[in-house]
Amino acid sequence: MSRVVWTGLLVISYWFLSANSVAAQQSAPAQSKPSTPSVAPTPIPLSEVAAQAESALDSLRNIQQSLSADQRITRAQKSLTRLERELILRANENEKFLSAGVPLEFLRRLEIVAKTFSDELAHWNHDLSEFSRTLDSYNARLSRLNTIWELTLQSPEISKSGSAVLKRGHDLLENIHRTLEEVQSRTAAVLALEDRVLESATLAETTSNSIEEAKARAVKNLFVPGAPPIWSGDLRKGIEAGQVLFYWRA
Repeated sequence: MSRVVWTGLLVISYWFLSANSVAAQQSAPAQSKPSTPSVAPTPIPLSEVAAQAESALDSLRNIQQSLSADQRITRAQKSLTRLERELILRANENEKFLSAGVPLEFLRRLEIVAKTFSDELAHWNHDLSEFSRTLDSYNARLSRLNTIWELTLQSPEISKSGSAVLKRGHDLLENIHRTLEEVQSRTAAVLALEDRVLESATLAETTSNSIEEAKARAVKNLFVPGAPPIWSGDLRKGIEAGQVLFYWRA
């Protein structure tokens, strides 16, 4: 066999082996890094109780101060109460004014107002979701602290220690319970607010869709010969009388 033929066979073999190697690498499943198992809570040794108690108290104070300073739930309740009232009013008015036929310029203004409400709801959805994640992290930290100190107070070493150590541990555990209850109460309030945001967002979307449909009809009528004017005389009187000023407020 000639040198040229041997060279060709070697090149083809190299290509074949390289292709198989690449295919094998691509088909091989990616090996994920093993997750680090969480360390189970254990009782605190007597020699570390004092230091660990101070650390736990610092953590509790930080959480309590953060909860006390955070007014998102109060602000969200006030804002959503206003939004719900105005969205319901606007939805009821839409049926009357949009079915009567309104000019495109007026529909654009309605669209701007609708977007303002949608943006505000999106803001509260983001804010409440962020707060919910914060509360979840507090709940995890406090639940772990609660377990650690319950195990600590039940350990024979601590049970045989002086009454001062036991009292300090029980006082700390009560503090953990109160803070945990506050976090869980706020979590429930946030979940309820998130449900209200979702309901209001659904209503806002329905209103926006009604406006879009009215815009489509108005544009279509512009190109229909002999079509009735899209400016309603009744609507003009209503606007002049100030009955639909709500729609113009962005």
